[in-house]
Amino acid sequence: MDLELVRRIEGYAAQAWPAGEVAALQGWSLRYNSGITRRANSVLAEAHGPEGNLAQKLGQVEAWYAERNQPARYQLCPASEPPNLDLILAARGYRATATTLLQVASLTTMVSNSGVIENITLRCMDAPDGAWLQAYASADGVRPADLDARRAILGGITCPTCYLLVEVEGQGVATGLAVLDGKWAGLFCVATHASWHRRGLAMCVVGSLAQWAMRQGATQVYLQVMQENGGARALYARLGFATLYSYHYRER
Repeated sequence: MDLELVRRIEGYAAQAWPAGEVAALQGWSLRYNSGITRRANSVLAEAHGPEGNLAQKLGQVEAWYAERNQPARYQLCPASEPPNLDLILAARGYRATATTLLQVASLTTMVSNSGVIENITLRCMDAPDGAWLQAYASADGVRPADLDARRAILGGITCPTCYLLVEVEGQGVATGLAVLDGKWAGLFCVATHASWHRRGLAMCVVGSLAQWAMRQGATQVYLQVMQENGGARALYARLGFATLYSYHYRER
């Protein structure tokens, strides 16, 4: 496995879904965002040198999250450092959760495999408006109390973005977000309202975002999908996605 590519993609994803507060600790990034989303409230263990006491470092992480009334949580991938961190955390009593697949595809393959749906309106915007946020919250089951924290994450993105909204007769029914970082584009917030499932809207959203990314000069795309989400995995396979690696979380 190309660990350098894994590190690069994890870096892209961290920029694409930024936490409100990030602290550096000897090669690790400690992220906090009012408890909203695991990624934005977890440690990205990017590097760990031979010097220093790992047990002390783990204690510092736990104290940092305790100050914020959050459990210590780590996002662990094949490039996490040190390499045995997962086993160390397990022995410390951390439970594994939320295994996720990081999948990649070429944009050319995606665009050729995506479909077109008639009688819908597609709107691409640089920043999310009220209609996009409302449609996303409704489709993804975001609680009203959590929407401000997610809005803050979106507001912290500094890379070029396309927020895609699918409307039917003026009603927002599906959303998606593409975040550009050089030749790579990340896809996020792909969600369809339950009453519009199985009508090809998700494929249309992903394909439209791919076309936008290609126009910006990107050649590759990545996304994250929960291992247990068989429906989404089947959709992404039809679009040409393949799993590059998986990651999971360890929570105290």
